Amino acid sequence: MELNEALKELRVRAGLTQKQVADMLALDRSSYSYYETSKSLPTVTSLKRLSTLYGVSMDTMMGGHRDKLEEEITRSVPMQAFAVSGQDVREILLAAHNMDKESFEAFVRSTLQPHND
Repeated sequence: MELNEALKELRVRAGLTQKQVADMLALDRSSYSYYETSKSLPTVTSLKRLSTLYGVSMDTMMGGHRDKLEEEITRSVPMQAFAVSGQDVREILLAAHNMDKESFEAFVRSTLQPHND
């Protein structure tokens, strides 16, 4: 399995859009889409962030076998959270990669408060 295939598989299985992942990486959507179409390669920093986001190893993303990826997805706590969560939780998980602890806690509190519409 090639890196681009792994990235797309992980993103789709997590229920995320290319824009959501691109925002988390501080890229525009088209730049991220190049990763999934093999037009460009992610930086090492981006690969580390993607590995953490999905809870799978960089080695597996970068050329592991499909069976190995499936095994890591099954054991991945973040992927389990994505699988059972709604859109609000996906936004929280994505935001966690860009915030310090205090900012993240404030974001979670504000997101989980009932909205008065």
